Amino acid sequence: METTRFLVPGLLDTLSDQGPAVEAAMLKIAGRIRPALESLDGGGWTIHSHDVSFQGGLIVVTFLLSR
Repeated sequence: METTRFLVPGLLDTLSDQGPAVEAAMLKIAGRIRPALESLDGGGWTIHSHDVSFQGGLIVVTFLLSR
């Protein structure tokens, strides 16, 4: 598990202002998940879909895996 805290957007701000930080976090997650999938229960896993949400300034990414 890895977490990254983002600033919670204010009333007049949008999350898009944090785009570069979100992109960096997603690239970091992608770089870590690929090797993890290869070692998970003998490998052969692929990401079927994913979802990204923000909860209290944390980015939460869930993956649906298939083999």
